[in-house]
Amino acid sequence: MRTRAPHHGPRTTPRVLDEVLGDISAGATARDAEPGFPEGPFAGLAASGILGMTTPGPEAERPVSFAEEWRVLRAVARSDGSVGRILDGHFNAVERVSVLAPEPLRSAELEAVAAGGLRLGVWGADPIPGEGEPARLVEGGGRVSGVKTFCSGSTGLDRAVVLVRGEDGAPGPPLVAYVDLSDGAEVDTTWFRGHGMRSSESHRVVFDGARVLAVLGGPGELLREPYFSRDAVRTTVTWAGIADLAVDSALDVLAAKTAGREPDDLVSLAAGRMLAARGTIDRWLEFAAARADADQGASLSGFSTGLRETVASGCREILDEAARAVGSHPFATAGPLDRARRDLELFLLQHRLEPALAPGQGGHSGTPPVSERLDREYFEELYAASSDPWNFETSEYEREKYARTVGVLGERRFRRALEAGASIGVFTELLAGRCDELLAVDVSEKAVAAARERLRGLDHVRVERRTLPEEMPEGPFDLIVASEVLYYFPREEMLSMLDAFEDALAPGGALLAVHWRRETRTCPLQGDEVHELLAAHTGLALTRSVAEADYRLDLFEDRA
Repeated sequence: MRTRAPHHGPRTTPRVLDEVLGDISAGATARDAEPGFPEGPFAGLAASGILGMTTPGPEAERPVSFAEEWRVLRAVARSDGSVGRILDGHFNAVERVSVLAPEPLRSAELEAVAAGGLRLGVWGADPIPGEGEPARLVEGGGRVSGVKTFCSGSTGLDRAVVLVRGEDGAPGPPLVAYVDLSDGAEVDTTWFRGHGMRSSESHRVVFDGARVLAVLGGPGELLREPYFSRDAVRTTVTWAGIADLAVDSALDVLAAKTAGREPDDLVSLAAGRMLAARGTIDRWLEFAAARADADQGASLSGFSTGLRETVASGCREILDEAARAVGSHPFATAGPLDRARRDLELFLLQHRLEPALAPGQGGHSGTPPVSERLDREYFEELYAASSDPWNFETSEYEREKYARTVGVLGERRFRRALEAGASIGVFTELLAGRCDELLAVDVSEKAVAAARERLRGLDHVRVERRTLPEEMPEGPFDLIVASEVLYYFPREEMLSMLDAFEDALAPGGALLAVHWRRETRTCPLQGDEVHELLAAHTGLALTRSVAEADYRLDLFEDRA
């Protein structure tokens, strides 16, 4: 343990929290200019009780709700993303120690954490070739040797939960070692030179006999639920905090630019889109906290994956809209908005490098992709958390994709059309102008209700809740649209859906498929896999194909 006086203060009060956040925020620019471990902020977090706020008592009960923990973490990340990054790792490690560490080590460590005398972290990323050998257990499992990278807080932590290989170094699910960093852990402070998250001290660490206090659980223990999904939620909470800084800073810049006059349409639109994206993030995180607090033993596994993707998308939209609205000046002068952009862009990328979330690095097995069809309950939960989970109403990506989708249809008008997976009806509204009769279906009752409200007054459009392909409506249809829906099915069920579509298609009819191409672990199939399967198994002719970086669009027509 590094020499540092423990603190035995009261639990955090709103006034104390505001003071701590104010101090962290006030020093963020200076720390960004001359990075190093944020000692001042962490002294304040320790003195206020925040470092120990999640430490369970003797009865293993949490002293605060997840809603409160995540509110504080988000506020800290808004004040300084680097501090938030280290704090979310600390909270993750405290939870793992409280669940898995043997006695009397568990009680002693948690008591020290509660007193503000220990800082913990979680280090998962393995080195790439040329950076050293991945960390592994040595000396009968009592020591660690090897390298880890992206070790957040590396120059200021006392303990780390470290993903390591066994003594034989063979590939396989990693072990979780709880490591004392006071000796045998050399930090390579030249490794991390990023322009974002500059005070996170996410360096390369070379272990040379660092002492293992305990091996926590068995192989692959890091993936244990509900703790792994809560780790992921804390990551998104930290993203959200940095996004809060981006929104607030951008709005400040816009207010200054438009002082004394009415803002123009561009400014108003950008502000509205940023606030809408933040509102979506808010609702998802509120729903995640409510679920976690309602049942602390319940896994958030499927939900947390969708949460990460939605929050990341919202963060990127906020950054895009902020840059479009404020221009170059705030970035050229390195103000808070510039720092928020650099922090968030790097953090979103860094998250993808964690081996537990990105299989194949260092031989570790990661979170397996979803292999079963996502059921109705999954989608109802998404719409309960947000009325527009994928930002269909505000996303520039969606607007461009919708325009391209309708454009592929040319000037053709359709007598009767089916849209599968219509969600809240944003694309349905565009498609309706090309059809004499349009049936839009979705598995979620909440989505259907929203679509009906949106499309009220369009008498030739009908919206129904149906589970496909089991409740496939009776054809024939001159057009069937499957946009962002087929990758929610495993291979054989997707092919059954294709059969149902072909059976319902009118002679001369068209099947239009559009899917996201970026990697996702939410779905059983990837977008390109869907389109390759369609091309290989359909009897229809592929007449138009568009492959953008983000999506693929294929039009199949009956030419028999």
